[in-house]
Amino acid sequence: MKQYHHLKAYIFTGLLALHILGAGSSHLMAQAISLDSVISKARRNNNSLKADALEIDRAQSQTIISRTYLRPEVSFSSAVNHYFQQPLFFGFGDAGTTPADKIGYGRFGGKDQANASLDVSIPIYSPVNRSTIEKNKLEETQSRLQHRMKEADITAAVKQVYLRILVLERRNNCNRKV
Repeated sequence: MKQYHHLKAYIFTGLLALHILGAGSSHLMAQAISLDSVISKARRNNNSLKADALEIDRAQSQTIISRTYLRPEVSFSSAVNHYFQQPLFFGFGDAGTTPADKIGYGRFGGKDQANASLDVSIPIYSPVNRSTIEKNKLEETQSRLQHRMKEADITAAVKQVYLRILVLERRNNCNRKV
C-alpha cells in the first residue's frame, strides 16, 4: 500500500511539473509561481491529505464518544397517589344523576402522597472504558502523525520537482549562452 502511495505522489508531482513548465503553453510559461504557492496548492488539492483530515475528525469524535461513558448519569422519577382512609359510602348521588341500574357511591377523606427520586450514578473506575479511551487517543495521534508524514512526503516531492525544474532552466540558460 505504501508503494502505491509513493507512486501516486510521483504521478502527481510529474503532472505538477508539467503544469509548471507549461506543457508547451506560452500563457503558463509567463506565469511566475513561487515554491510556497506550489506547495500550498499541492497540500490543498491532494485527495489523500483530505482523506487523512476526515480520518482525524473521525478519530476525534470517537475519543469524545468514549469519554462520555465516564460522565455521571442522572435520572429523575416522580409519582403522585391518593390513599383513602374511609370505606365506601353508598347511596351517594341518588338525586337522579346516576342510572337506575347502578348504585352511586363516593369516598371521603384520604391523603395525597407524592414521591420523587433523583438517582445519580458516577463511574469511579471502569477498566474497559479507560482502555477504550486510551486506544482512541492513540488512534487519533496515529492519524495526526500519518497526516504529517504524508504532508512532508508531498512537500519533499514538490521541492524535488521544483529543484529539478530550476536545474533544467539553469542548464538551458547555460547552453544558450555557449
